[in-house]
Amino acid sequence: MKKILIFVLIMILAVPVSVFAEESFDVVVDTASANPGETVSVNVGLKNNSGLIAALFSMEYDKERLELTEVIDGKLLEGGIFSQEYAAYPYKMVWNSASYENFTEDGVLVTLTFKVRETASAGEAFIRLLYNANDVFDVDLNNVDINVINGSVNVLKDGIVKDNSGNGNGGSSGGGKNKHYGNVSAKPQTQEEDNSSADNVSQKVFSDLEGYEWASEAIYALSEAGVINGTGDTAFSPAMNIKRADFVLMLTRAFEFEQKTGENFADVAQDAYYAQALMIAKNSGLINGIGDNRFNPEGEISRQDMMVILVRVMDSIGYDLPQSEMILADKFSDSALVADYAEIPVSRLVASEIIIGSDGRISPLNGATRAEVAVILDRILNK
Repeated sequence: MKKILIFVLIMILAVPVSVFAEESFDVVVDTASANPGETVSVNVGLKNNSGLIAALFSMEYDKERLELTEVIDGKLLEGGIFSQEYAAYPYKMVWNSASYENFTEDGVLVTLTFKVRETASAGEAFIRLLYNANDVFDVDLNNVDINVINGSVNVLKDGIVKDNSGNGNGGSSGGGKNKHYGNVSAKPQTQEEDNSSADNVSQKVFSDLEGYEWASEAIYALSEAGVINGTGDTAFSPAMNIKRADFVLMLTRAFEFEQKTGENFADVAQDAYYAQALMIAKNSGLINGIGDNRFNPEGEISRQDMMVILVRVMDSIGYDLPQSEMILADKFSDSALVADYAEIPVSRLVASEIIIGSDGRISPLNGATRAEVAVILDRILNK
């Protein structure tokens, strides 16, 4: 790898001012589908090749859902050199052809094989290529413009979910369905995801919690308290990723918020069942939205965004949450995926053992499932 990078550097130094060829070409990452636990191959192809001689790419992918297991050079170009360890991230791929023949052919540059993690949640697992324009050359040593079309693996269903349970039992304590929260101020709205009245939730027995014994205690306790509803007459949908608006709605049910009024987000309908909760949270400084006065209420909330909002809420109610200088990299293998804005909130929740992680990962980019949220809220309310 060092040898090839030195070669690329020499070429760059030999051309003090970057000269871009008029031609451009496409690098296309295919899209595939698979279930958790399955193996899937994705081709990276070269199209409209105008004469490529050398290129350096970095590949990033959804490490929460995918594990890279094999990389096979398509031999379209000569001199392919790749990161020696499949676990390297981002994964480096370099081509440096020594021949000047067949440089305008299209075809497969490389085939990437991934295993979909057993714990992967349903949805699109991204695969993307990054490059520096000065690291791609044609036969005349001119830089070539690239149109990268990134791909993905569509995970068809939820895998085994063991959110933050550590040992798989969710860490809940208390008396199962009969647990009560002395500090909960449940203020049920008229409807939630399933349009169910929160007054009727405590009477329900959910029929879809098999395999979620680690979370069932928390689910029933929060259901009885009116904090969380089901998604049907007897359904809870524990593996379903929770919507951003529904997460905020649960927080307003679980904690005492001052009833502040004011402007709501531009993308929140006035008659939406979560409109009041979002208005209160926004005007209390608990949620900021995604920019341009929008909140994306129907979108799924990521685990790291969930943690950021949780810390704001806990600080606002005077919860004794420690300030932490914990180095996440010492505890989680995927800590590099935590965004800068989320690093401190995540560290504080980990230090307090409200967030534990699973299999040595914190999974910041994954959606937060309904079962996970129930367990986390249960921990907070029982502290």
